[in-house]
Amino acid sequence: MTEQIEIIDKIGDLISNNVYPQLRLDQTLWNADQCAGYLGVSKKYFMATYAPLPDFPKAGQLPRPGGKGNVKWIAQDVVDWALKYIKGGKKIRSV
Repeated sequence: MTEQIEIIDKIGDLISNNVYPQLRLDQTLWNADQCAGYLGVSKKYFMATYAPLPDFPKAGQLPRPGGKGNVKWIAQDVVDWALKYIKGGKKIRSV
């Protein structure tokens, strides 16, 4: 019984400290707000300027009852895309 109480206490500590398991970026999905935040622009600017670019990572949608869910990007793809321009000194070409 003592072992169970210790486990429950540890779980309680994790919850109270808002500690969540960290996923790798290649396992993390970002919505438009998160992509925009990472790139340092507004969601409106992100959706109008970056998301439509031909070389920007393609988004996907998870299913939901009654229709399609929100658009998501794999975080690592967005980071890699941005770093390609920052490190390579490339210029972004609009559509």
